[in-house]
Amino acid sequence: MITTSGISRPTAAFADSAKAFVFFVDRSADKLVALNTRAQEALLPHTKPADRELEPW
Repeated sequence: MITTSGISRPTAAFADSAKAFVFFVDRSADKLVALNTRAQEALLPHTKPADRELEPW
């Protein structure tokens, strides 16, 4: 589900138990924010790939 407003904690808990993804669209900052645990796990990392250090071979 994608919303432009927040959700309550019981709603987030229900979404997790229903295996749903809930995201908030912040139009002022052009961002997609995860509103429940399942959605947080699905988001890409916030760091840029170039900022990550490579593992030595």
